[in-house]
Amino acid sequence: MTRILGSHTLKAGVQLSLEQVNVNPNPTFNGAFTFYGTETGSDFADFLIGVASNYNLDYARYLT
Repeated sequence: MTRILGSHTLKAGVQLSLEQVNVNPNPTFNGAFTFYGTETGSDFADFLIGVASNYNLDYARYLT
């Protein structure tokens, strides 16, 4: 909607969206990385450079 009042222009609008949230997700564990700061002394710095202290993989998922 646009409204012109003298030398001023006013604009307004609406955007609607319908979202669906899955409240029962499938909790499949694929693996996990842990960062303890073993490389740089800072766990966040290790995360930024991609050096994980430990990695767990769900091997049973890949065996079936």
